[in-house]
Amino acid sequence: KPMGLSPPHIEFKRAHLYDINPVGVGAMLISMILGIIAYNGLLGIEAQAFSSFITLALTFVISPLIAWATKGRYYIVRPAPLNTGPSGSLASEQCGVCENIFEKPDMTYCPLYQLPICSLCCSLDAHCKDACRTEGLISNQFLIFVQLFFKSVRLRHIQSRAFKFAVLFSVNLGIFLSLIMVASVKTISLYPHQVALIETFSWTMSAISTIVLMVATWSYLLSMEGRQLAQDESQRQTQLLINEISAHQKTDLELQRSKEKADAANIAKSRYLERISHELRTPLNSVMGYAQLLEGADDIPLPRRESIKVMRSSSEHLTDLIEGLVDISKIEAGRLDLHRNKVDMLAMIEQLMYMFQIQAQSKNISLNFSHQKRLPETVFADGKRLRQVMINLISNAIKFTPEGSVSVDLKYRNQVAYFSVTDTGVGIEEEDISRISEAFVRIANPTYQVAGSGLGLAITQALVHRMGGDLSIQSRFGEGSTFTVSLMLPSSREVIHQPIVADRVIGYQGKTLSLMVVDDDAVQRRLLIDTLTPLGFNVIAAADGASCLQMLEQCTPKLFMLDISMPNMTGWELAAELRQRGINVPIVMISAEADEGLGLDRGGHRAEDAPLHNDYLVKPINMPSLLTTLADQLNITLQLAGDNTPEAAVSSIKNQIKNDPLIIKELLYFLDIGYVDGFKNALAKAQSGGRLNPQLCADLHRHLAQLDLTQIHSQLTTINDES
Repeated sequence: KPMGLSPPHIEFKRAHLYDINPVGVGAMLISMILGIIAYNGLLGIEAQAFSSFITLALTFVISPLIAWATKGRYYIVRPAPLNTGPSGSLASEQCGVCENIFEKPDMTYCPLYQLPICSLCCSLDAHCKDACRTEGLISNQFLIFVQLFFKSVRLRHIQSRAFKFAVLFSVNLGIFLSLIMVASVKTISLYPHQVALIETFSWTMSAISTIVLMVATWSYLLSMEGRQLAQDESQRQTQLLINEISAHQKTDLELQRSKEKADAANIAKSRYLERISHELRTPLNSVMGYAQLLEGADDIPLPRRESIKVMRSSSEHLTDLIEGLVDISKIEAGRLDLHRNKVDMLAMIEQLMYMFQIQAQSKNISLNFSHQKRLPETVFADGKRLRQVMINLISNAIKFTPEGSVSVDLKYRNQVAYFSVTDTGVGIEEEDISRISEAFVRIANPTYQVAGSGLGLAITQALVHRMGGDLSIQSRFGEGSTFTVSLMLPSSREVIHQPIVADRVIGYQGKTLSLMVVDDDAVQRRLLIDTLTPLGFNVIAAADGASCLQMLEQCTPKLFMLDISMPNMTGWELAAELRQRGINVPIVMISAEADEGLGLDRGGHRAEDAPLHNDYLVKPINMPSLLTTLADQLNITLQLAGDNTPEAAVSSIKNQIKNDPLIIKELLYFLDIGYVDGFKNALAKAQSGGRLNPQLCADLHRHLAQLDLTQIHSQLTTINDES
């Protein structure tokens, strides 16, 4: 090192060293060979006596000579990284394999892992095949040595099995023969009179050693090749796995990009659906509202009522389709919010059964409801979504049941509610059960076809899953189906009374109440005025928020109905202004937006602690829902057309034209056999012939329009008994 024949520092990391440095190895071999020769007396007695000193001295002489001859090129195969930090102190670095912290002199860079690696991990790692120092491998060094004498020799020749066997066998054989020779020479010097025996034994050992070494060398070579093949295969499989992981990463990246594009498209679709639904709800509200008004009017002829009923049914179907599309878009976008409130399950199902009773009677279907005796008074659930699920299931059951019955069963056990809807309808093919809950999928049935959009069951299953429940379907084609919804619904002890408006409202009890309607659409204002004024309400209309605030100086409404989307001042801003003025009367928000929200105060912040409104209605408005909301918020009792008892109706009829008993019996006969068309024809003939009281005819027509056959039968039976 002082002569500059070797690097100034000592390199110990395997990644930077040659397999064989001829300086050290060559000096050791040459000095050892010469020392053995001197030790055996071949160089004289003096050299034999000082053989160990000769060996030691030769090492110090031969080492610098070989370093000078090789110009020190076999010390370091590749330069080492810098060992100091920016300040000159020893820097530290983390090993990429063992993740321990080491100083820079103990670290190097591994091209296989492409990470810094410590000297210990580098020494223990064998599967890399020294990729960082291919020039320093012994095969390449030996090739350079052989090419000094044989220029045509290539690396593939040296790496062949025959060449490896020849070199390895020759080295081993030379070592063993040298040992046997030294042992025989020493033995002959000790026992000179037994030379022949010692030589015979030496030749025999040499032959045996040659055979054993040949077999052992071949076996060792095969085992090394087998290990190398196994290591190569392992490395190949590892590389394939790495390539597969890289391919998966690329695929995941592409999937992520596709997902982002799909999400963006889904958001755009959802926004479009919400916008278009908003535009459709406003005119649809007028169509549906006036259809409900005209259907319940007494001065509309019966044939025209049927046409109006078709118009109302079509508008309701269109409303359901819009609601389904909006719900599907919300569910797909993950923006469907659930609310936690207290629900009376029993009252809710009874209300739905009452609502569907007329539809079932029109198809001559028996609608039944059963439940276990012990049920919680109320449960915590999203009442709106739970009601939507049950409406979809019951409606589908009635729709696909041409004859027979539809049964609803309610059970509750261990905080889990089980809602089962069983019908005796057309049933579902087994292969269609798995896809019937997909959106826009309608199962073809050649024997029974009904209209529909294919969204109801898809929304139902999505809502059930969103609420953490399960929907199971069991069906046999031609025999019927059973849909079972299981939901975790914690019980509560409080009871919530839900008002039910099932009959036509003709007014309310109490003094006249003033209502304020604020809507920028004149048609919508006219609809609410035409709906509520005949019931006894004093309806005050305003076109915008400013007009509403000006009118408050001259009137004091008991309830406000505010449209949300208005120019200059939105419904939320108007509600905030009313609350700031100390007006605490109920506020009902009316909008074509399906999302309710809590509104914004005057500062643009969400009024989460104190909601600005008392209720929220979505266009198109269902008139029974509107009247129920008004009755609940104003604490009034609605007067229904069905409140008059049959006895009261008879007493009012007695004072006028008497009824023909034969016509009464004929009408009762048609009711008993279920012949509705015959009943209509007989009623029309009796009315035109003046054989029935006009008031009775009007009542019968009204009940017939509502398919309230029970009320008609009771009224006619009372009149028949009186006569």
